[in-house]
Amino acid sequence: MDTARALADRLAVMDVLTRYGTSIDRADWERLKSCFASDARVHYGSRLCKGPDEVADFIRGATTGWAFQQHLLGSFEVTLDGDSATSSCYLIATQVAKETPGQCLVTVGVYRDRLVRLDGEWRIVERSLQAGWRGLQQAAPA
Repeated sequence: MDTARALADRLAVMDVLTRYGTSIDRADWERLKSCFASDARVHYGSRLCKGPDEVADFIRGATTGWAFQQHLLGSFEVTLDGDSATSSCYLIATQVAKETPGQCLVTVGVYRDRLVRLDGEWRIVERSLQAGWRGLQQAAPA
């Protein structure tokens, strides 16, 4: 495979994965849907969402009501195979409560994905979240 194309594809895959997190943080549901293929299957623990609309509806319901949230993704591993790719990346999501100042919900885990190139754009076709830890934390005053 051409090295320049492989690097461009790797960056494009990482961009889709990052856009997923920033779209949630911005509550931009159309942008979030653009990360997924129309037949995507996403596993959040035992919850299965089918297609971009169901993913966006589920995440909207799960994240509405927080004063602030931030999804940080890193340690990307991407394996390319033509117009398909697999990836994994670490997640740290922090959600700050509106009603209880200083209280945060923190989730740490790993996303495992399968992506395809559709019409020149990379899309997630299968995603699973393996949560490693999740719990409420009290932030110290600044």
